[in-house]
Amino acid sequence: MKKYLGVLFSLIMFSPLFAHAAVSQQSANFMTAHSSTGLNQTYQYTSDGSPNQLLVVSVTDEGGDSITSVTANGTAMTQVIKRSTQAGYTIYEYALQNPSVGTHDIVISRSNNLYSINSSAVIYNGAGMPDVSVGYTGTNLTPTFPITTLTDGSWVVLATFGGTPTAGTNMTRISIMGGDTNKELFDTNGAFTPAGTYSVGINYVSGNYATLLMTIPPLGAGGSNGGGTTAGNGGGSTNYGTDVAVAGCTTGCNYSGTGVPSLVYVGDSMTAGAGASPYPNMVGNLPLWNNNAFTTNNIGVSGRTLQTMSDDAPTNLNPLFNTNSSENIAVIWGGTNDLAGGTSVDATFQLMKTFGQTERALGVKVIVVTLASRNGYDTVIDQYNTLLRTYWNEFADGIVDVGLDANIGRDGAYANTTYYQGDGVHLNNTGYGIVANLVQTAITDVVNGVTTPIYTTGGSGGSTPPSTSTTLDICFKIHLANNVSTLSAIACPVN
Repeated sequence: MKKYLGVLFSLIMFSPLFAHAAVSQQSANFMTAHSSTGLNQTYQYTSDGSPNQLLVVSVTDEGGDSITSVTANGTAMTQVIKRSTQAGYTIYEYALQNPSVGTHDIVISRSNNLYSINSSAVIYNGAGMPDVSVGYTGTNLTPTFPITTLTDGSWVVLATFGGTPTAGTNMTRISIMGGDTNKELFDTNGAFTPAGTYSVGINYVSGNYATLLMTIPPLGAGGSNGGGTTAGNGGGSTNYGTDVAVAGCTTGCNYSGTGVPSLVYVGDSMTAGAGASPYPNMVGNLPLWNNNAFTTNNIGVSGRTLQTMSDDAPTNLNPLFNTNSSENIAVIWGGTNDLAGGTSVDATFQLMKTFGQTERALGVKVIVVTLASRNGYDTVIDQYNTLLRTYWNEFADGIVDVGLDANIGRDGAYANTTYYQGDGVHLNNTGYGIVANLVQTAITDVVNGVTTPIYTTGGSGGSTPPSTSTTLDICFKIHLANNVSTLSAIACPVN
């Protein structure tokens, strides 16, 4: 399958494109500036009219998640997948079957113009619409990403945002988006044969990246994708805009063996460490399992809800577990964004319960964490935490009850800047240190087979503030008569 490189875009100046080995390339230009104005950003692609072309447009957005549409010559492109980094930046992949022949505009529309957007476009010949798409976020500097092709002869396209990436296993760089080395596009520069699960890799200089992968199946002149019944859809299961659960173990995993154990921290900005050091970085003295140290990953992403964490687990969580080890642990801390977004307490609890049950059914051990105080939401957080501490053993192997901690869990604790940042939402390093110590205790006990319901530093969390400690002496008299003992309270002697 031949491919034609279209256009590489950031935003203001143009310069000639470079040659790419083994790629039939058309004349194109790219822009190199990183700032922009206006809500609609435009650059051009050129199609020579070869049969069954697929236009792929990758976009990065430093303004959060502001992209509303991408069009090619006025035709709306399909958003295949998007993913956000821990810092809240977003990367998108769009695709369009058989774009208009000739040179035409690609128009990227967004809801704000606060920050820069970068983009690349590439055209593949003889290609159908992507039939598998997966997204990953992480901090591992040398990750290997699993990807399953559904059709023999498929290529894999990879776009990534963050970490100064370079090509790893089975990858070749196509472009540096707009000259920004944190935003790059890669592909396999050839087809995977036969269909099946393969690995591709990227090397990063630093962590905190978001990476998207898509499989591009061959499309014959007859208009079917590898025998599929729908043109451009490969006959496979494609869920545009979200991940297809094909990477990693999804059912019947039966994790077993004595291999290296895995530990993954799952969550939102409280796990990502927004504004401070992530608490997983402070968890020390992890126990060995079978004389092996744990491999650890933090996949916390700002803004995540429990719904998103659960939906993404087959692609960004489960592949991190070792299928040759019977000791894989997920520490899940989530629900605050669900509640803040208007999801009911009961519905949020059910999301956590289902998430935990799903992971345990795969053979993963689960530790859940109750929520800390949050400005404006303490009442619903108290209700949610009560459900977690009452029913945790139905879907978890341990619970860390942050909500019972006197310093970060009680109502109104969010106002205490000894432990909280000024936003009344996120902890500072001191506060995250409390969470780290509690989580470390829970992990150690789960590994050692100790079942203890609640891990907390004490005090009174929730709606009751801690009270001053009082010592009370109570004295009793035991009267024994006819083999019957009677216990009665008496006044204690004065020392």
